[in-house]
Amino acid sequence: ALMDHGTKIASELATSYGMCTFELQKVPHAEQKVIYLGLTLGGFLSDGGWYCESRAVLASCLRVCQDSTDAETPENLGRTLFCCQKLLHAAAAYCEFDQARTTYKLALDTIKKLEAAGHKDYCYAPLYTEFSVLFFIRSEYDEAYKWSLAALKALTPNLPPRTTVDVLRQAAKSCVVTREFQKAGLLIRQAVYLAREVFDTDHPTYANVLIDYGFYLLNYDSIINSVSVYQ
Repeated sequence: ALMDHGTKIASELATSYGMCTFELQKVPHAEQKVIYLGLTLGGFLSDGGWYCESRAVLASCLRVCQDSTDAETPENLGRTLFCCQKLLHAAAAYCEFDQARTTYKLALDTIKKLEAAGHKDYCYAPLYTEFSVLFFIRSEYDEAYKWSLAALKALTPNLPPRTTVDVLRQAAKSCVVTREFQKAGLLIRQAVYLAREVFDTDHPTYANVLIDYGFYLLNYDSIINSVSVYQ
């Protein structure tokens, strides 16, 4: 990977995006394009493991959303939530819990605004899963469990398969740490089946699910099966 060879591409991209957001005062009509670019770039950097740079990009993108002249419209509130979702993922992965807590509170406030506006089309499942991941990493397992159940209830058939797999995975892990092994087993097996059917066995998504399946088996005292899955 590029990040393993001392390249500063990620840092340069983040810096360039930050400068781009400051130039918006001169070209306000480009606001939506800048937000879309920030969401796309921030997600790319996060997927590549550049969590620090991803956080910088997404934080800048979030400021653009909040400073927008259309900040309170359902469309912009939805973009704000999507940005919060991605920023939470990067912040939690980088253990930046102060930023994650601030983003979490902003996301809750934004949800209230959307609900008050009667906007019911937004799917909260991925966002609730990021809430659960955050509390899971912080060892606040009751909160992680609560939000993972909320994510399950918010699942819809039109979500991308990877998102559905992630929701199932996180719910299974939350059930494991709260000793709900029957639920955990059902959820993780569903995730394994879906990942295998959609992505096949050579895909990173399938490998990630197997790691969580091994985690479930290990905690369920099925050590031999757990070792087999990890292998």
